[in-house]
Amino acid sequence: MAEFSPENLVELALRKGATRADALVKEEEIRLFRLSSKGPLPLRLVRTLRGILRVQREGRLLSLSMTPSKDLKKRVEELCRRLLSSPALKDPPLPPLSQLALPATELSLFDETVPRLWSGEMESFFSEAKEGAYSLDGRIVSLSGEGEARVAQTSFATSLGHRASYGSTLTRVDLFAKAISGDREGVGTFHSHHRFWRGNERGETLGALTGQRAVDSLQSLPAPKGEHPLLLSPPAASSLFGFWMKSLLANTSLPLGSVVASPLISVTDSPLFPGGVRSRPFDDEGLYCRKTTLVEKGILKNRLTDSACAGRDALPFTASAWEEEGCMIVSPSNLSLQPGREEEAELLKGVGRGFWITGLSAEPLLGSLSSSSLWWAHGFWVEPGAPALPVEPFLLRLVPSPLLHGLVALGKEIDRNRSFTPAPALLMERGTNLGGLR
Repeated sequence: MAEFSPENLVELALRKGATRADALVKEEEIRLFRLSSKGPLPLRLVRTLRGILRVQREGRLLSLSMTPSKDLKKRVEELCRRLLSSPALKDPPLPPLSQLALPATELSLFDETVPRLWSGEMESFFSEAKEGAYSLDGRIVSLSGEGEARVAQTSFATSLGHRASYGSTLTRVDLFAKAISGDREGVGTFHSHHRFWRGNERGETLGALTGQRAVDSLQSLPAPKGEHPLLLSPPAASSLFGFWMKSLLANTSLPLGSVVASPLISVTDSPLFPGGVRSRPFDDEGLYCRKTTLVEKGILKNRLTDSACAGRDALPFTASAWEEEGCMIVSPSNLSLQPGREEEAELLKGVGRGFWITGLSAEPLLGSLSSSSLWWAHGFWVEPGAPALPVEPFLLRLVPSPLLHGLVALGKEIDRNRSFTPAPALLMERGTNLGGLR
C-alpha cells in the first residue's frame, strides 16, 4: 500500500474528489497515488482527514490525530488554513462554540483537548437557570404560572445520544410538567429529538414552554374519545416520521422496489445539506458523501451502505459509515420527507371535527408501526367554524402502517435545521383517543 501524506489528503478535500479508495483523484495537477484496491480507507488516513476537518473558522486547529512529527503538523496546519477558504467547509459551516449548548462532561465525543477549551462557556450557560425556566442539568425546577396557577414538582429526563459528526449533536428530551390551581390540575408535555445549539431551543425555553402548556391545560377540556380525523403539526409529524424511518432502515430483509408508504411519500438522505443536524463532507471511511433517494413515491429505491455492506449485498456505495465506539455502523445523516403544496391552515380545514396534534411522544409507548401503536399526544379539538379548543394530553392509537394506509395530504412548510428527521404537517385519515392522563 502506498504511503499517504496530509498534503494529498487536503488536496482531496479541497477538490471534493474522495469518491473511492482505489481512485481518489483524477486531475493532472494533483499527484495521483493509489491505496488498496479493495476495502475501506485505512483507519489512520480516516482519522487524519477527520482531524483536518475539525477546525474553527479562524483557522485554529482543534484536533489532529496520528501526526508523526512536529514539522508535519505545522505543514498540516498551513494546509488547514487553505482548506478553510474552500467550499469543503463553507457548506455547511461549523457552529460557533458559544452556541453549542452541551455540558462539558458530555463532550467526550470530541478530541480530548476540546472539553478544556469549552468547559468555561458550558458552565456559564448552565448557570443561567431562572425562575420560570428549566436548565438541562436534570434538576427538579419550579415554574411560576400566571394568576393563581402554579407549576410544581416539574421534572424531566434527558437521554443524550451523540455523534462525532462535523460538530453536530443529537439530543432526545422528554419533559413533563404539572400545574395546580385550587382543586384543578393541568399537565404539560414536550417531546423532542431536536438539537439545542439554537437560541430559541435552549433548555430553559423548552422548560418554560412545557410549564406554560401545563398552565394552559388548566382550562383545557377532556379530549373527545373515539375515532376522529387528525392533523399532525410539523413537530408531531417529525416524531412519527423519525420512528417510521428507524423501523424501515432496520428492516434489511425488505427488497428494493417494495411499496413501503403512500405515493405521497418521498424520502432523501442529504449529508451535504447546509446547516443540517448531521451534515458532513465525508463519512467515517473517508468516502465523499452524496445525496441518496431512499423512498420515491412510496417505493423503496435504495438502502444506506458502507463499503462492507455494499460489497456483501451488491449495492451501490452511499457513504453512510459512522464510527461508534471503534466499530463502523451504517446510519443516516439528514433524512428529509419531501413536503406537499398546501399550507397547514388549509389542511386544518380538511380535518372537520377532529384533532390538531401539536405534540407527539418521540416513540410509541406500545406497539409498532406495522401494528396498532400507542402515543402520548396533546393539541386541540377543532370543528368547522369554531375556534380550536385545547384538550388534555391523551393516549392516541394510530392505525397500522399510518404512512401507507392513513395518509391524506402533506403540508408545504418544513424546518430542516431543527431535526435530522424533519417532516411537514401530515393530515391523517383517522386516529383513536383512548383517554387522558387524569
